[in-house]
Amino acid sequence: MSSIGELILGLVPNNVSSDIHTIAALFFFVGAACYGLSYGVTELKSNTLPRYLGYSGFLMSMPFLTFSSSLFIITIFPALTYNPAIWEWLSYFSIIGWALVHGIFMFKEKNV
Repeated sequence: MSSIGELILGLVPNNVSSDIHTIAALFFFVGAACYGLSYGVTELKSNTLPRYLGYSGFLMSMPFLTFSSSLFIITIFPALTYNPAIWEWLSYFSIIGWALVHGIFMFKEKNV
């Protein structure tokens, strides 16, 4: 779901079709949030991984869910002048942070 949304985002810029771009963005951001939540739940269930890895998945999902919700609301109510771009950037940095936390853990624990 997320990959298809990202593909469409790349193929259809906002200035070509804002409707298609917005729908694709919703697919991408909701899908990425689902990935983070799934990883978080799976890592929390594991007995070999530290709990902070699982919690990082939930933290990573929060900006994605906030941006998706904001995008959905301003699509339904176009008169709102709210610009959720800050959440889009926070989503980007949260997934970079999530990958960094996991990378550092894997570097330290090469036997996991």
